[in-house]
Amino acid sequence: MLLRFDERVIGLAVVSLILSTLTVLTIAREKVESPLEVLRNEYPSAIVANQRATFSFAVVAREGFEDLLLRFSILTQKTLRPEDLVDPQRQYSAEDDPEEVLNNAVKVAWLRNQTEWLGIRPEKFSHTFEFQGIGCRMVLWDYSSILESLSGQQLALRAPLTYGAILDENGGHYYFEGESGFFFIPQKNVVSLSIAHNTDQTGYLRDDEVRPESKLPISQAPRGVLNYKAVKKDDTFTVTFTVDPRAFPASFASTPLPGRADISVVQVIRAYLDGVLLDQPIINIMA
Repeated sequence: MLLRFDERVIGLAVVSLILSTLTVLTIAREKVESPLEVLRNEYPSAIVANQRATFSFAVVAREGFEDLLLRFSILTQKTLRPEDLVDPQRQYSAEDDPEEVLNNAVKVAWLRNQTEWLGIRPEKFSHTFEFQGIGCRMVLWDYSSILESLSGQQLALRAPLTYGAILDENGGHYYFEGESGFFFIPQKNVVSLSIAHNTDQTGYLRDDEVRPESKLPISQAPRGVLNYKAVKKDDTFTVTFTVDPRAFPASFASTPLPGRADISVVQVIRAYLDGVLLDQPIINIMA
């Protein structure tokens, strides 16, 4: 006996099959769209003196490439004195460009004037976010990469080369300085650090806690810049560290005032594949 099927049922089945196939293809494309996938990005909501906190970041390569550079930077909010400002009377509104905050800092203005005529310009990034219910716009200027290539990493690490500014929706402004590194003043504040490429792991402890048979001292750890060659598909890279903040940078500031976001620390993570920045930096905001 011949079976007869309603053409509409067959049509719906075909459409359903097409849509399900498209869904599978879309998921597959999303999974391999980026050559580097973030598996984990964990960080504390606030940095509190003498209170331990752990950061953990992991990525996996979805394809092979010749060179991977991971750069971690840490910035802290600073209180600027009148003599640190080009115009101490300068006021800001929510409509202003956050770059105006940087341009009003004497240190940043001096560095810009000294480098522009040499053709040296910072990497610039913009970031919009909400923190503690307050809308914020942020800019970052980073001279680290270019000045490290000219003067050497060790010399460049002696000075803050990363600058940030935030303007919030209420016109509040915030100024930040930092450098390449996992955390500020690491030899005093970092309790432990683990850096792993697949199963190849290197661990670091505070210098006074290291034993001959145990991990390496924090003073010998990389300062936030990790470079890997001949990366293969499915290679994983993990950085985990615990801090116990005991020492803070000079002029460290926190601003828990009405109408202002309490932002003290900003972590920036960038990935460069074969020398090219992958997407936008990962920016983690902490009180």
